[in-house]
Formats: sequence, structure tokens, C-alpha cells
Amino acid sequence: MTPMSSEANGPPTVGVVGAGLAGLAAAFRLRSRGVDVRVFEAGRRAGGMVRSHGEGGFLAEAGPHSLSRPDEAVRALFSEAGLDDRRIVPDPERSARFIVRDGRLIALPSRPSGILSTPLLSLGARMRLLAEPLRARTRSSSEDEGEDESVADLLRRRGMGQEIVDRFLDPFVAGVYAGDPERLSARHAFPLLSELEREHGSLIRGLLARSWRGRAKRQEEPGSAPPIFSFRDGMEEIPRALARALSGRIHLETAVTGLTPDGDSGWRLHGAHGALDRFDRILLALPAHRVTALELPGEAAAALPPLSRVSHPPIVLLTLGFPRASGQHPMNGFGMLVPRIEGAEVLGALFPSTLFAGRAPEGHLSVATFVGGTRQPELTSLPDEALESLVRGELERLLGIRQEPVFRHLARWERSIPQANVGYGEVKAAAGQLERTLAGVYIAGSWRDGVSVGDALGSGLAAAERALESDRSGSV
Repeated sequence: MTPMSSEANGPPTVGVVGAGLAGLAAAFRLRSRGVDVRVFEAGRRAGGMVRSHGEGGFLAEAGPHSLSRPDEAVRALFSEAGLDDRRIVPDPERSARFIVRDGRLIALPSRPSGILSTPLLSLGARMRLLAEPLRARTRSSSEDEGEDESVADLLRRRGMGQEIVDRFLDPFVAGVYAGDPERLSARHAFPLLSELEREHGSLIRGLLARSWRGRAKRQEEPGSAPPIFSFRDGMEEIPRALARALSGRIHLETAVTGLTPDGDSGWRLHGAHGALDRFDRILLALPAHRVTALELPGEAAAALPPLSRVSHPPIVLLTLGFPRASGQHPMNGFGMLVPRIEGAEVLGALFPSTLFAGRAPEGHLSVATFVGGTRQPELTSLPDEALESLVRGELERLLGIRQEPVFRHLARWERSIPQANVGYGEVKAAAGQLERTLAGVYIAGSWRDGVSVGDALGSGLAAAERALESDRSGSV
């Protein structure tokens, strides 16, 4: 592949397909480096699942509610996009995280010593947790045979037992992936756990060391980015800021249906009504199932089957606003997670009006409840009224909320978070194979590099750098 250059010897050209976080971050970075970039988005708005809705003093998120510990590249992106002074952080005095046990909200221990007394676990489970650092390092099948293991298998292999899986791991997995700990890959869904075991020989010992390092770093760098934050007008401030910088270069309601080689070093994008334009490079920032739906050169077919197996379970997120009243749980924390073993009809809920200022009017509160996922996908097909009735029943039972809601916002996602299940290495390998086969085409997205907001933004930035590097080196 020759260096990136346009047919007219003007600025190099890149076509970005998809205006979610990864696509916008990639386009923003390329534009800042002098690349002539255009973005094509099938939907009516940019930002993917990151959407914020304000009404009557309430602010509801249709997708992620916050950002956690972004890396240096993402922090630099926010600075360049003018977002630094827009950040807001939670009140540290209201930072409890709750897990439901026997129908009651119980706060997770804030310190390791709290494990000794937490009512979330039986005495036997607490003893197994405390004994894990003393357990000899075991080798997993993934190390011995090049295979993967589920995150539940990892915890059981470390001697933690089924109660830890059911009471701690399962609700955490529901909160991050809306997924199943028996299916999610330890290596690919929770790489930190595999890294901790590899480096420290123990998950608990590794978590403690990481906690101590983090505390020391915060003391040395008091002005560093907060661990969790959002933005004054919601998470959609991120795509809005990136889109403003790309004004006139984003084409909404313009679906790309395929791409074909054009000359020795370029590509032509195609839409429903014919060819769209020619570009020196292409960056695909689409969900895995949309990549497989594209018409691609025949040599790419061998890499597509793993992508077609990526699962995206449905999720409904219902945000309700209520007047504050006596008898309600104080909701003095981030939210609650509900283990499968509790038999509830919700995965959990966040407390936005506790998390961040400006999420509810004075004297009111808001609760954002998640339904569906891999646990109960059938519930996401319920009509709006039935869903609200289901959620309100659980909020009354668990939080004591009996008032009629004064605010409603419902977000339905037929396909939500990509599930990095056991064997996901094949999916990541297929993405790399596609880039090697389709020289000059780069791939980004949450299904490739991680599902968090920071991961998605970082994936787009990394893909943009690969495209820029090919220009500098004259090869892919």
C-alpha cells in the first residue's frame, strides 16, 4: 500500500463509516492531523447509544451514565474538544454501591477489612475470599492449552466458591455487560482479573496492590482526572462536542452498504443508491453485525464468520422521576445491582439524582432501571405500560417508592452491549485479519477493544493512529 494521498495530491482522504463514539473519535483525530475526513451514519443522529434527554428539570441517559478512569489519550481528546470544564463528579460522601440480598439493599464494603463482616456473604464464603491469597497459583486451561475460561470458572478455580459467583460476580457482570458470568470470557471481558492473577498469583492480592497504587497516585497527583465523572448536560456532551468540530463532514441518514477497491491504493464506498465517494483509507466503526452485512471483496469472507457470532442482548432502560417522600430508601449511592439468585425482574438500577447534580429538580429523585440482557431478554418485548408496571413493582419492593412518577424516559435497545464470551479471541483475530486482507481499511468499535465509553473512544483513536502510521510508513 502506498502512502496516504489523494488522487489530486491534496490532503489525504478517509471515509469513516459509523458516527458512534469510536467513529467520531477517529474522525476528530484524523481531522486534527490535516486529513480530509467524512463520516457516514445510517441513523438520524451521531453518538450511538450515548444519548441524553432533558425535560422538566430531569435529565435521563439512554445509555451509559458516566465515564471511569479514561486513559491519557482519551483525556487529551476531551481537552482538545473543550470538555474539561464541563465535567462533573459524584459526591464522595454518597458513593455507596448496593447489592440486593434477600430483598434488602446492602452496601458493598468500602474497605478490604469490610469483607470480614459484610452480611452479603455467609461466614464460609468470607473465609474462602480471605483465603484466596494463600491458595497456590493454579494454571488455567487457557494457559495450558491456549483455550479460554469463563470469569465464573476463574473465580471457582481460585477457590472462591459458588456463593461468591452468585452474590458478587453475577450482579457485577449484569451491571457491566448485562451478561452471564458462566459465558463471559475472563481473558477478554475482564482482562484485569487475568492480569492480576498472572502478576500477583492471586486476585485479592492483586486488587489490594492496585488499590494501594491508585491511592498513592491520587495523593501524589491531587489534580489528576477523577475516577468517575460525567458532564453537566449529560454524556451526550461527548458526541456533540466531537460532532461540532466535524461540522459539515458528517452525513446522517446515509447508510453504507459496501466498499470496493478503487485503483492501486484507494477504496470506494457504496450506498443504497450507488457509489458515495472514493477515499484513500476507510475506517469502519460499526457494530460487528453491521460489518458482516456489508458487501466486501471476496477475500474478506473468511474473516467474517466469527463476527456473525457476536451476541448483543436486548436491554430496556427506564428512567422514572418521583417526588421525595418518607419511607423511601435514601438511595445515598451509585445504585443497586440484583443477583440472578434473587429472582427479580430487573438487573439493577442507578440513582442519577444522587450521582450527579442537575439530574432531578429540587425535592425530587430519579431512578434508572435496567431490564433484560442475557438474563431475561423476553421482558424487553413487553409494551411500555407493562414495563413501567414491572419496574414500579420492583422499585416499591426494593426501595419503598410508591408515588406516581412525574417523569418518564424509556430507551429500548434491540442490540446492546457486545458479549465477549468464551472464545472471543477468534473475534479479535478476525478483526485483525480483515485489516490485513483489506489493506487500507481499519476497524474500531466496542466489540473489538472493550465496551466502556473510554474503551470505545480509545478504539477510534487507535484506529486513526494506525491509518496515520500507514501514511508515514508507506505500508499497512
